[in-house]
Amino acid sequence: MRVLCLVVVALLLQYAKTHLLAPIDHRHSTTGKKGIHFCHREADFNQRDPDLLFGSAEAFSTSSCVMEKVVRKTQNPLLHRNCEQASTNSTIPSGMEHLFDRLYRNDFDMARLPCTENYYEIEPLDDDSSPLSRRVHFLIQVAYFGEHFCGWQRQPDNAPSVQQTLEECLEHYPSIRKQGEGVNLRVCGRTDAGVHAIGQVCRFRTRVPFDEADLFQHLSQLNESQEELRVISVRRVSLRFHPTNTCKCRAYTYLLNCDDNVTAKHMEKLNLMLKELEGKVLNYYGVSYGAISKKKGNCTMFHSRACFVNDISNGTKAVCVELVGNRFLRRMVRILVATALHLMFLPETTPLSLYELILKQDRRLGSIAAPPEGLIFVSAMFNE
Repeated sequence: MRVLCLVVVALLLQYAKTHLLAPIDHRHSTTGKKGIHFCHREADFNQRDPDLLFGSAEAFSTSSCVMEKVVRKTQNPLLHRNCEQASTNSTIPSGMEHLFDRLYRNDFDMARLPCTENYYEIEPLDDDSSPLSRRVHFLIQVAYFGEHFCGWQRQPDNAPSVQQTLEECLEHYPSIRKQGEGVNLRVCGRTDAGVHAIGQVCRFRTRVPFDEADLFQHLSQLNESQEELRVISVRRVSLRFHPTNTCKCRAYTYLLNCDDNVTAKHMEKLNLMLKELEGKVLNYYGVSYGAISKKKGNCTMFHSRACFVNDISNGTKAVCVELVGNRFLRRMVRILVATALHLMFLPETTPLSLYELILKQDRRLGSIAAPPEGLIFVSAMFNE
């Protein structure tokens, strides 16, 4: 009986490793592809050493330049979309392009945003007779270099996280400290270690009576003491606002430097594959990571495109993948991007190749997650 129990346990562990916790089959790496500075080596999937995940130190200079301008210089990133390679069918607007204005619009100057800018058009309630009316809700918009944090979420070992940095700053606000009020921020996109953000949204709830300008002035000390994080704006919002539950969609972009060996034909193939995902409710379990039930893998992609971009300041050319969805599974964006890039180089790939791979819901068919350094949380849309 004891031997039988051990055999059963061993089989269960093997099943969990294969179907629940399996990373990604290493056979589908992009090692050795010319023209794109991105490669995977036969290494442990959880290995944090960047040298084991990508080959060139310049692979993510475009994403670093974007973050440098937003966080440290408070400038508009000024990327230029190069859509000349796209066919007529692949350039039909999705209606979500405005979510990426922060990256492309010349007149979107983040340095000139008022500290109480209502960018997300969420209004406060003037009158609320509920018990919660004693509380005031604030939307705090932040940008940060992901490589300097262990992710958004506070960690048990007190590793530096974005959440902990903001919460500790708020806890030192005199009125909050006097009342002994705890601070627990809620966030729109819980980014992993290394992932950047230029329009992250979090909610702060308090009973302390102060206005937006006072709160922004207090948080602005982080802009002076932290080179890796910047508070962009503070706005009082409705008591019903919740950055996770009232969020309609989130926008991410992945930037990856390339050279002339990545051609317009490659980009056209990549763009057509991604466009096939738009407007469909699909189960993205096969391009996710971690213990998650297949029944909970459904997501809807509202905007899924790729194009070349150029950094206007230095002319650097990069592949840009833009994704807007109602929700994203763990590491879904990075695995999806890496898988699409792998398929882009295969001669037999068709516009339906990525879509058909996702339908199979098999994690062994995807690629190892692309490194976090190229991923940026751009913005979101919320219910009114």
